[in-house]
Amino acid sequence: MLRNFVTFFAICGIALAHVRLRHPAGRSSIWRDPQFVHLNPPVNEKDDAAYCGGGRYLQPDPVDNCGICGDIASEEIPRANEHGGTYGRGIITGIYRPGQEINIETEFTIPHWGYLEMHLCNDATRETEECFKKLSFGDGDRDKHILFGTPQWINTTVVLPTDVSCKQCVLRLHYRGGQQGTCEDGTQGRANYSEKKKKWSLLPLQNNFAQVLTQIRSNQSISRSHSINMKYLVTAAVIFLCSGFVIGSLHSNKDSNVFHINKNKFAIEYLNYYKTGIKSPYLVNALKYAKFPLEARMKEADDISPQNQDPLCTLCNVGMQVMLLYLAFGATNAELADLAFLLCMEMEVQERPVCRGLIDIHVDTVAFILRSNPSITSEFVCGMVFQGTGCEMNEDEIPEWSINIDPNGRPINGSKSVIPSPSSDDITIVHITDTHYDPKYQVGAVANCGCVLELCVLGMNGESINVSFFLALACCRYDQGVPELPENGAGYWGDYRDCDSPWIAIEDAFIQINQTHPNLTYVYYTGDVIDHGAWETSHEGNAASMAKTYRGLAESFPNIPIYPIIGNHEPHPVNQFAPDYINYTSLSSREFYRNIADEWSDWLPSDARQTIEEDGYYTVLVRDGFRIIAINNNDCYTYNFWLLYNASYPAKQLQWLHDTLLEAEANEEKVHILAHVPSGEGGCYNTWAREYRRIVDRFWDTISAQFNGHTHRDEFNIFYARDHPNDAINVAWNGGSVTPYSFVNPNYRIYTVETETYQVVEHETWIYNLTEANLNASANPNWFREYTFTEAYNVTNLSPASLDELMTSFATDRELISTFWMYKVKMGDPSLDDGCDNECLSKHLQEILTTEFGSVNPRLDEILELFWSSVGED
Repeated sequence: MLRNFVTFFAICGIALAHVRLRHPAGRSSIWRDPQFVHLNPPVNEKDDAAYCGGGRYLQPDPVDNCGICGDIASEEIPRANEHGGTYGRGIITGIYRPGQEINIETEFTIPHWGYLEMHLCNDATRETEECFKKLSFGDGDRDKHILFGTPQWINTTVVLPTDVSCKQCVLRLHYRGGQQGTCEDGTQGRANYSEKKKKWSLLPLQNNFAQVLTQIRSNQSISRSHSINMKYLVTAAVIFLCSGFVIGSLHSNKDSNVFHINKNKFAIEYLNYYKTGIKSPYLVNALKYAKFPLEARMKEADDISPQNQDPLCTLCNVGMQVMLLYLAFGATNAELADLAFLLCMEMEVQERPVCRGLIDIHVDTVAFILRSNPSITSEFVCGMVFQGTGCEMNEDEIPEWSINIDPNGRPINGSKSVIPSPSSDDITIVHITDTHYDPKYQVGAVANCGCVLELCVLGMNGESINVSFFLALACCRYDQGVPELPENGAGYWGDYRDCDSPWIAIEDAFIQINQTHPNLTYVYYTGDVIDHGAWETSHEGNAASMAKTYRGLAESFPNIPIYPIIGNHEPHPVNQFAPDYINYTSLSSREFYRNIADEWSDWLPSDARQTIEEDGYYTVLVRDGFRIIAINNNDCYTYNFWLLYNASYPAKQLQWLHDTLLEAEANEEKVHILAHVPSGEGGCYNTWAREYRRIVDRFWDTISAQFNGHTHRDEFNIFYARDHPNDAINVAWNGGSVTPYSFVNPNYRIYTVETETYQVVEHETWIYNLTEANLNASANPNWFREYTFTEAYNVTNLSPASLDELMTSFATDRELISTFWMYKVKMGDPSLDDGCDNECLSKHLQEILTTEFGSVNPRLDEILELFWSSVGED
């Protein structure tokens, strides 16, 4: 809050001082500002006369007889102009950042010579003298502003402290002035009050009033304030004016204005509306545009179309500013959740039950994180969470950290090309990922629960589906009702729309793998057991789904080693992986990790338990010369809000990865790395991805292959050396998904791995057509081998060098890159119907070559240039 403290002394019964604070509007003067009229602030016609009741109350002691905001001291607290009083309704009239120089505009209806002082109290709920600290004026390093004339309007600036963040701030302007009077000895003087002697006196003028002001300017005491018998009665007045005011890390020097929405003005207007129920004309207009892009409800940030990325950043900044401001006002978690829910609905972020559920589940985590960092800004939050859209942080907020890399690695002298030929010693690995079991799946339930009907016509056979307009997080659930049209109901074996897997489909996949591939050596499971119904998860529900899925794996592959990792959907709340030093029971991830360690205990050696319980990662020496390192890189996922709390906490696990690889190198072991999130995803924090790439660079010859999930797409990524950007040194293989979520067919992968360097020498993908399966629901799905890599792309091997050459073929052969895309979406009928034009194909090329989001990538530039030049030739 802003408080202005004005003290005035008059002589000879001449009129008292009259002052109004006009900008930022004083509590009693808010009604005069047109932008606040819609809030119906109380009208105070005497808003220029808050002088503690006048002279009869101010003599002999203006301090003891004045209320803190200019009311008569004897009035009942809270007095009219104080916080909580008639005019102190909490209406916000300004937001400022720490260290900002702000303009103060004061109207003197009866002005006098004198000086101004400014004080700041950082909490309106304790408006006491002890709370106030002097501030400096913007036009010099001093704490007094001298008034040499009698202007009606005073405009000055004051500098706010750099180390203050206020919940409810009070800025106090103290005006001291006086009129000339006549002493008994006939000399002229000006009124002065001696706080030491508690007496009024006239200050003689023969030494020149300007000299006195100079003394004041240099903060010297006025030694000539001795008592003099006055010829006339001294009449004194004190005026205090108070105004709603916020200082804090809530504001940065950048305003998002894609829709001409100023986040600070929006935040003030929205909170005033939230308190009063009245929307200003500005807010009504702003809310017309402040609507969440439809595709942003479902897609990963970097998959959102460019025309929607800037609006998403703007809306994130606007909404987060409201939340930060409300927290700064001391909102409880429950109050914050209610406000967030209203914003979620007003901005059409999600459907009502999804908004309510997600907010209630996440509010404790988010509120704790935001309160723990008083200097946090909306730009930092949005720049981290929506990194994939290019939302920008302020430069001084960009987190920077690195891990220690051993310098003694084998030099990189070209692309990694040496790979042994297939032999009888090869091993076979099945890669299963992203099963997403939904215990609420029900055949016939609404499958298009969030569809904008005028934009998509849906059918279980996959016809006429526009894949951009599915808006709910998860459909096909028993509590979402039955559709009017049967074709909009969930299929027996699953559904192409935003639906997770029924148990029967997951079980069928396990049986299919077991029966079709009897000679499996290992099972890799790269995470995401839990469904997408993130608005109604629970610890108990997630634990039950994980137990069922892991038990299904164990029963299907009883004699085959299984190596699992954690997906981002496993915890409750979804995506949240707290640092190991967070001890609060309701926020900690420790119990989650203990449960994971228990579930995996039959598959892993006992010494893996320690790191699993710490952060969900482990390593296993599978056989002599071959090691698996399973990391929990969900801590890089930008929807993991703990990155906002401490962006460097993932460094601990990455350092462990480096050190484990260093030991493996010393022992001449080859390594497979299992990680859920591909490092090049826009949703993987780019500092993490950079450090991970540094590790891959250092151990390019030790790491034989990487295995990911998360995207639900059948794909791969090529790693290029950071200092040798045309040298391909490693490959990450993505297993796709058992779930058809969304618009893809279920799949799994089979890898053939040679046993000299443990590189992948062949892989094949198996799928079934979901349309066909649902039309013949009484029979098991017809699984078939969709393709074998070497045959489909006419390559001799799967070395990084060979795959780099394949990129040139992809760039110049439209049919070949189209084939890759068809296999990437696993021939899902809706995706095939939607098609993939040149822009779409170029994006998929880019994704293959991106392993660190936002980094300089010369090889990618070269391939894209080749692609577009070949398009021009077509």
